[in-house]
Amino acid sequence: MMKVIAPARLLDRLRRKRNNETQQDERSVISDSGSSVPDPETTGSPGIQLPPPHLRYRVAGTDAGDWFVESGEKSLRDLERALASVRASYEDFNDILEWGCGCGRILRHLPVPVSPRKLYGNEIDAEAIAWISAHMPWVETSLTDGKPPLPYDDGAFDLIFNHSVMSHLDVDYQDAWLAELARVLRPGGVVTLTVHGQHAFDQFHSGIPVESPLRQQVADTFHTRGLYYTKDDQWAPDFPDFYHSAFHSVGYIFDHWSKFLRVCQYIPRGALDYQDMVVLRKLE
Repeated sequence: MMKVIAPARLLDRLRRKRNNETQQDERSVISDSGSSVPDPETTGSPGIQLPPPHLRYRVAGTDAGDWFVESGEKSLRDLERALASVRASYEDFNDILEWGCGCGRILRHLPVPVSPRKLYGNEIDAEAIAWISAHMPWVETSLTDGKPPLPYDDGAFDLIFNHSVMSHLDVDYQDAWLAELARVLRPGGVVTLTVHGQHAFDQFHSGIPVESPLRQQVADTFHTRGLYYTKDDQWAPDFPDFYHSAFHSVGYIFDHWSKFLRVCQYIPRGALDYQDMVVLRKLE
């Protein structure tokens, strides 16, 4: 399940627009006959209507349609820059998986694949994956549990990308998924993942009252272990117990993740100018 954590000031601005969004959603509906009636101003991608507000909220932290579309476009550009950092481009790959695709925030902006290219989306949210299957039938979808395995063969993909799953898993789930992504990655392939790095941690930490003893405890844990995981976040009412907020140091990524995949690039604020982008390849 992909989630975009937007800075608080942006979320506040977007939430003030919900009344306008409700009016826009009324122009982007399924007709009585079951066919899509999209409004170009609200879809962002021709012929693809917006998912319903509650699905948008699950992946974007707000149900605002403009941020859902805009952030998806930006995330695609972030992916292109990440691939360029290892002298690759989207066009170099034929078997492409978005792991944790949500309701298609990024997938909707990718071109419909032409053979031999195939595009896959995997998710733990059954409602989100059903929405993609209904509205983007060129994406081959699959539903999985919170932990591996994925329903794919070894070496099935040459590109796996994701925005904001590792930023929400505890260490046991992270390790399980790093091993699984390495399994389904083809030799020579690329994985891009995002994390809450120093920038996101600083924003989170600044929100803890100065007088709170938790403030120093959190900082000590982050700087000593390189990973801080908390369930005390905005997602508690909406998501599973294993899926909340994780913060990573650069050292942790290079020291620990390199046990599973080769860390090629670490790009601070390389994902929506908020999360950090990690570019990985299969260990040789």
